[in-house]
Amino acid sequence: MEEVRWGSSIAEIRVAVAALGALFERASRRVISRRVISGARWGFCFGLALDVITIVVFLIGGHGVFAENRITVQGALFVYTAGGVLAGAIVGACRPIVRRKAGAAIVGVLVGLLIGSLLEAASTAPDADHAKRIFVVIGMVIVLGASCGLIFREIAIGKDANPK
Repeated sequence: MEEVRWGSSIAEIRVAVAALGALFERASRRVISRRVISGARWGFCFGLALDVITIVVFLIGGHGVFAENRITVQGALFVYTAGGVLAGAIVGACRPIVRRKAGAAIVGVLVGLLIGSLLEAASTAPDADHAKRIFVVIGMVIVLGASCGLIFREIAIGKDANPK
């Protein structure tokens, strides 16, 4: 007869129960919608903070500051507000994925692509360097998006990121 090790069996049962609980949690529409709404609220707050900074920059520098970067004040306000809400909703929906480092990096890149797309849509007419700029923006999104995702993970989740 095989020897039973109670310590390891109990640990395996705990892992299985935790995995089963996580599976049901992911399947719950109520939980997912709460995550999305909570994330969208946080994103809205961050967007509002950036809107305040945008208005201050506009009051100090005028339209010229924005024209140099091929965007209007209204476009910047739109990107920060809408981008904040949408990015927050994505992060909220992907909350279980963000607990892992690779997941945080991937979600960061997705959010970066969203913000980059909104910025490009809000910018004025494309110029001769449009294709080069898109290539540079995609490269920046991959590097900065992944970095920001990992930073967010450490700040928001911290030691609870990898439960034992």
